[in-house]
Amino acid sequence: MAQTLKCPYCGSTNVTRMDGSGVVSKLGKRVMVDIAPDIVLCNDCHQDFSAPLFDEEIAIPD
Repeated sequence: MAQTLKCPYCGSTNVTRMDGSGVVSKLGKRVMVDIAPDIVLCNDCHQDFSAPLFDEEIAIPD
């Protein structure tokens, strides 16, 4: 069963996977990222973090 994503910075579950282009803040600069589904944006603290696309338990074996 897939776990709910939580922001590692504030613990919020109000997060959204990027499924298109968007702007993220890195080191005080705003950077445009295009289609990065492994990047998750926190809608509460506005931090971004990476998360695996697939749950290892349900991934297709080799």
